[in-house]
Amino acid sequence: MFSHSLWLRDSSRSVGRVVVGTALTCMVLPAAEAALGDDPIHITTTPTEHCQTDITLSDEVLPHHGDGAAALRGQPGLNLARMGGHGLDPVVRGQQHERVLVEQGGVMVHGGCPNRMDPPTAYASIDLFDTLRFTRGVTSMTGLPPSPAGSVDFQRDDPAQGWHGSTSLRGSGDAPVRGASAGSSWADEQWFGRASLNWEDAGNYRDGDGNVVRSAYTQSGGSLDGGWRGDAASARLEVGAVNIDDALFAGAGMDSPKSDLRRAAASGDWNLGDEGVVSGGQWRFGYATVDHVMDNYTLRELTAPRQLRVDSTTESLVGDADIVLRPVEDGALRLGLSGTRENLDASRFTNDASGEVNSLQSLLWPDVTTEDLGVYGEYRHELDEYRFTVGLRVDRVDAEAASRNVDPSPITPMMNPPAASALYNSYYGVTGEDVSETNLGGLLRAEGPAGLEGLQWFGALSQVTRSASGNERFLAAWAPGMMANMRWVGNPSLEPEVHRQLELGVASSGDTWQVELTGFYDDVSDWIMRDTARGQDGIRLADGASIYRNVDASLFGGELSGLWGPVEHLELTASLGYVHGDNDTDDKPLAQMPPLGGRLGAAWNTERWAVGLVMDWAARQDRIDEDSNLDIDETAGWAVLGAWGRCELDHGLTLEAGVDNIFNHNYATHLNRASAFDPTVERVNEPGFDAWVGGRWEF
Repeated sequence: MFSHSLWLRDSSRSVGRVVVGTALTCMVLPAAEAALGDDPIHITTTPTEHCQTDITLSDEVLPHHGDGAAALRGQPGLNLARMGGHGLDPVVRGQQHERVLVEQGGVMVHGGCPNRMDPPTAYASIDLFDTLRFTRGVTSMTGLPPSPAGSVDFQRDDPAQGWHGSTSLRGSGDAPVRGASAGSSWADEQWFGRASLNWEDAGNYRDGDGNVVRSAYTQSGGSLDGGWRGDAASARLEVGAVNIDDALFAGAGMDSPKSDLRRAAASGDWNLGDEGVVSGGQWRFGYATVDHVMDNYTLRELTAPRQLRVDSTTESLVGDADIVLRPVEDGALRLGLSGTRENLDASRFTNDASGEVNSLQSLLWPDVTTEDLGVYGEYRHELDEYRFTVGLRVDRVDAEAASRNVDPSPITPMMNPPAASALYNSYYGVTGEDVSETNLGGLLRAEGPAGLEGLQWFGALSQVTRSASGNERFLAAWAPGMMANMRWVGNPSLEPEVHRQLELGVASSGDTWQVELTGFYDDVSDWIMRDTARGQDGIRLADGASIYRNVDASLFGGELSGLWGPVEHLELTASLGYVHGDNDTDDKPLAQMPPLGGRLGAAWNTERWAVGLVMDWAARQDRIDEDSNLDIDETAGWAVLGAWGRCELDHGLTLEAGVDNIFNHNYATHLNRASAFDPTVERVNEPGFDAWVGGRWEF
């Protein structure tokens, strides 16, 4: 007989652009459900953990716009990096890019821009998904290779039985956004199917000083999924497409006339019950491809010396399968295999003698392929009211740049761009030969009651090894000698970075309150750092180009969230996050670390309507790395206030309205990419005052 185990579930409500309330509710559920899953459709040994939040997307209220990362705003331990109005990039515990695993619809998506105009979350419109699962830290060794900072997973849920439909409209004035969505589903006891469509058109917004910020875009997309649910097995198939057109960016030297995603995934599970040693298992396969175009002349007035265009494609293939064993009554063992394959191909063209933009200037991604094959095992054991987890995994990583020796065509007789291999050699003394690495990961975790009524605790030790991404290892952006500081060159000789992490947390709740506190320390060997070429150890040139190198680093910090209902209908919420990052090799701060920041919220909720206020804030950030060219300067603190309201009418109709940045404060967050990519823009300011309205009809 299983004892009970602790689950955590998000108690917040998404309202307007914000998530009002980020406290986590402690719930006690039967451990048999946690370990094996009584529902044959959802066999799992990885239940919701501390540091994990499920955010409802489709059944709550309308965010201000459909950017997937915008739904994460306000979560403790998470920040958003901005380049324009679209494609906000999530940063978890101060870690960005490939240190945060992003999945959508069962597949990983790799954006087409080396500059991350289109991070994976750019294609995850909230209208096309139901649940956003956000995880901080390391909670499991199963599935795809874990990321050291955390993960963001956009999921479509199985629909309820019968016919259902919904449609929504939203719009705003000062930061002009118009959006619409529609969906329909049908299901019986075994079969289901569902279709969703969305469209969004955004203009350039104004900052708090009234300045126009290049941020317009148009996006449309759809998703179709269906499946079968049997007594002892299930299977589902999901396909999706997203088209992003004419996206403008203030924080880049280019805009994007086109970014198109196509994705497909199949998954299933099976359940043999609790009688034998083999309990069940699950599997999935997914594929995604992105076609991306960016240039400096189609959507803006040309200010650079030459016209430039980049054509890029990315392909991502993922798969994993595992089996669940019950060697003892109170334990569950999951054994599995996972595989990923990413291919990145991007070429930059410039003018030839006739003025056509068709001369190959750089192979930015010279046909880069990275493959990861992993094997893992994880054992969970229940002992009275405590749960223990032991996980191990081994990953074999192979990477190559198949076109590294291809010579780009000459621009002029006096200016011949080198092959990628020659560019690597000039900075690192290597030519980009194929790389093979073996990465080890492990997890020890325990959780249970702390001895006081309502108080729970958890502790975890983990190791995650991350190989360099295709961008970090093989990027080859060349510029002529007088513009060498515009070069951006990956390092084929990078060592994998190894994160050894300690996490501790406590959570408690009463009749009218709840609180959670989490702390972490991350000791990193061979942190992969983007820097400028200054003749450092291992760097052969000192011309100011953007390069990569390994350093030792350490990060520590934590998150605090809470909720209090002092009287009926009133709900007060607060969240706080902090991270401190050091480059231990050079004895200076890590670049692009978010400052202390958080959110305060107050909401009055009744059965039919709700109103509230929310304030986001951040302290001054004065710990910067000026030499890396990623931190342009210290960033001033800021605080902005918003208000919202919601009313549920008859016949499934819901109306919402609100105001963001009520006092029209002019500010920019510290996580800002303009300083590194567009010398004409110092920082990309956040939107100023904006009023919005939306409605949803469910039938």
